[in-house]
Amino acid sequence: SLLGDAHGLDEMRPMGRLAAAAVGVAFHDGAAFDTGIVVEPSRRDAWASAGVVLSNVSSTALSLGVPGALVRGINPLGVATAAMLEAMRVARAPVLLTLDQVRSGGAAPLPNGCLLHVCENPTIVEVVASRWGALAQEPLTAPVLVCTMGQPSTAVVELIELLTAGGAHCRYRGGFDCAVLPLARVLRPCDHWTRARFA
Repeated sequence: SLLGDAHGLDEMRPMGRLAAAAVGVAFHDGAAFDTGIVVEPSRRDAWASAGVVLSNVSSTALSLGVPGALVRGINPLGVATAAMLEAMRVARAPVLLTLDQVRSGGAAPLPNGCLLHVCENPTIVEVVASRWGALAQEPLTAPVLVCTMGQPSTAVVELIELLTAGGAHCRYRGGFDCAVLPLARVLRPCDHWTRARFA
């Protein structure tokens, strides 16, 4: 790499943000300017306009208790994702979703008033799953948890947006340090946040 770092152009790096912005200006087709309103293309769209395809498989979201949607039509990936999410929720086990699975329509938005927990450390997901699995209570009362695993990927951000689309609220818990500020900046567009908790 010219930058001397394989992650130099990552979304959360200054050079990565600068490069994506420059590529967007140089290669974007200008459709966003037709209405006179300037809409900045997403990082993925900006790179795609230059012929660079970002992997929909490498972007993932670790989750627990996410409900499967009632999928209609002929979307095999959505049907499979919904079935997997329901099976893993009943098993009270974590699941790692790819960006394609998040976008498949297989995950259902949480109902209005529900609480979505967001954490940074995957160990939290493991501990919650273990404690939840030890409970034998019925009916199934699922905690819904999404883990950013550090800086959130596109899959994480889109899963949070999807889960809160019905009016559910988010609560984030993580370390309060310099890494939290860019993370908060990425997640801020997701509406319905409750009081954040830092440990």
